[in-house]
Amino acid sequence: MIIPNIDTAELKEDLKNNDVKIFFGVSTCTQEGTKENFRSPNYDMFLTQRYQVSVFNSFLAAINEASDRIWIIDNYFLKNFLDEKNKSNVENILDFISTTSDGVKDIRLFIRKSKGYECLITKISELNDLLRKSGRNEIRIKTFTTDMELIHDRFAIIDNELWHFGHNVGFSSGSFSATRFGWNANELRIDKFFEELWNRGR
Repeated sequence: MIIPNIDTAELKEDLKNNDVKIFFGVSTCTQEGTKENFRSPNYDMFLTQRYQVSVFNSFLAAINEASDRIWIIDNYFLKNFLDEKNKSNVENILDFISTTSDGVKDIRLFIRKSKGYECLITKISELNDLLRKSGRNEIRIKTFTTDMELIHDRFAIIDNELWHFGHNVGFSSGSFSATRFGWNANELRIDKFFEELWNRGR
């Protein structure tokens, strides 16, 4: 697993700021993450260079700082895990959670059940073995069928901060999309909504 450099001071300061931020799925920023993440590329640059994964390190930085909960709600998480092009990014998120979640009390994955589900369960079981051995809380997973079909966008709640993804949780593709974060999940009561969804899963 490649652990990205997430020690950029300016980025950490931005993550502590409670203002809502937006990342564009393609950007002229470097992978280390700076305020350039919050600026859109011009259209010609988007067409010719198609920068990717400008949000990935910043999402991992938020996970690294988590102390209470990490919830990921993504209809396409399993699909991306089974896609050779995206699998490494999904595995990096899971591996990163398993290696940096010391003290995090509540780790959940909300995913849509589909073909290949057993492969993801095997991966998470392996990570949970490591978590148990180190005395940390396991990654819990629930699958959904019809209920999850009603959830169009992708979300994450890191501690009390809501993230909203126009594309895949934690990373983006070459198409133009945006990722926003900075909302208070408790004030929006979105955590209550997802708690009710969780109780309907299996």
